[in-house]
Amino acid sequence: MNEQLELLKKLQEIDSEILSLADKADQLSKKIGKDSLILKEARASYEAAKSRHEEAVKKRKGKELELKELHEKIEKSKAKSGALKTNKEYEAHLREIESLKKATDDIEVEILNFMEDADKLAKILNEKSITVKKAEEEWKKDEQLTETDKNKIISEIEANKSKRLEFTGRIEKEHYEFYMDLLKKLGGSAVAEAKDEICQGCNTNIPPQLFNEVKADNKIIHCYYCHRFLYHKEK
Repeated sequence: MNEQLELLKKLQEIDSEILSLADKADQLSKKIGKDSLILKEARASYEAAKSRHEEAVKKRKGKELELKELHEKIEKSKAKSGALKTNKEYEAHLREIESLKKATDDIEVEILNFMEDADKLAKILNEKSITVKKAEEEWKKDEQLTETDKNKIISEIEANKSKRLEFTGRIEKEHYEFYMDLLKKLGGSAVAEAKDEICQGCNTNIPPQLFNEVKADNKIIHCYYCHRFLYHKEK
């Protein structure tokens, strides 16, 4: 194989590995980002449930305070009964007490409803708390694993970059610049195999004469369509 083409082919293998490793690092970052979002949503859901529970407890306590004040009014009203002089005053007094008792009954029902709501919300809050804890554990575990894996990937990328230097210094400037231009334009693929008169990079047919020149393996040949460097692998 042409020496320059051989160097370019090996450089492509290294660059493909670097790009693959970089993609793995990106996927790891996306995973930890996804875990972080799940944790954020779990915490937001917990806070919303906590707020509803606190509101139910607050309303119940407010009604309990109202109930206490009504009981005090009833007791004060009862204490006045001895000072009443006429039947009319006494009947009005009884109606007042009856009204206060009715109000206490209504508030007691409200308090029971708020208690039931608070109990239900407490259960939901507990479930949300468990969900948050699991999400935190998952996030921490993945963060540790991701950090370890990313450090390993970074080390492998650096090793490949060092290996890359062994070839870039030996490739002619014209070929290297064209290679780098193709690498950027064609998504990391600048060298392709010519197989059965087809460029494996763009799946375009290679004219027979050009394919024969590629098979001869003694000069740099480009695909006439995608311009990738072509090489032929002997069977």
